[in-house]
Amino acid sequence: AFIFLLILAIIGIQINAVFIDKEAKSEISTYAALEPETIDVLFLGTSKVVTGISPMTLWHEYGMASYDLAMGGQSIPINYYNLKAALETQSPQLLVLDLGYAFQQNNLAGQPARFRQWLDHTSFSFVKVEAILDLIEKGDRVDYFVSLLYFHDRWKSLQQSDFVDQENQYLNYGAAVANTESEDLGNDFIPIDPNEKMDISVYGTTITYIDKIIALCKEKGIEVLLLNVPSYPVGKTSHGDGETLQRMWNTFADYAEENGVDYLNCLYYLDEIGIDFSTDFHNWSHMNVHGQVKTSVFVGKYIEEHYDIPDKDRRFNLT
Repeated sequence: AFIFLLILAIIGIQINAVFIDKEAKSEISTYAALEPETIDVLFLGTSKVVTGISPMTLWHEYGMASYDLAMGGQSIPINYYNLKAALETQSPQLLVLDLGYAFQQNNLAGQPARFRQWLDHTSFSFVKVEAILDLIEKGDRVDYFVSLLYFHDRWKSLQQSDFVDQENQYLNYGAAVANTESEDLGNDFIPIDPNEKMDISVYGTTITYIDKIIALCKEKGIEVLLLNVPSYPVGKTSHGDGETLQRMWNTFADYAEENGVDYLNCLYYLDEIGIDFSTDFHNWSHMNVHGQVKTSVFVGKYIEEHYDIPDKDRRFNLT
């Protein structure tokens, strides 16, 4: 009976591997495959930082060993558990947390598929169990514990790639293989006055989990940098009113000061970064390769000047 159950379990695991959503697999599995205790800077957040920060640029320019573990549509609560799981194999000196989705007011940012992608591709640990129990309503938890129950009818859309264990080609340490296409957004964007702020207590879920992230990092001796990468938040956007987003991001300057962490709002450093809204963006919130490299150089310089991150690539620093 034991042998039969073992065989049944193995078959179930193999079938599950075929049916689950493969998006985000590469960046998560690449992180899991890293040699332990080799990452000094860890980036978390949404697709804004996936497309906005290149660890390869940080390595080339500053010898900085970093990883971009952000994922598209990932809420701050998911980021918290992503961090907890990430710290099981790495001990970064600095966590850089993207605030792109700080406006979301529910646990999964209205995108449960993103939570499933993280669950299905992250190595098993009790952190995953904790995340399900915390973020998912009791009546929905079974589907998250047993993915096959959710994906059982995905057979209709299976492709050949679902049956093959693809060789990992994700060489950018979590960053997107940057898009070269550009949308001309014009160059008339001027951010609102940085003193224009709002009551961010309306984003209670976000604040609660940023608090948790900062507390966890302090417990582990990890410094925290809150980050807002360049974007074009004007008028009606896919994330709501652009000016409201700007007020929210401005208010996080006060939050950061109150909580003893740093905050870099790139909307007020566009000239220093060299952003050109006619060439550097794929759409209003996602940079292409041109914007990604410029922003990475700028953020890397900020990190170099404010934190004691070692230069691990002496090849680029010989005199």
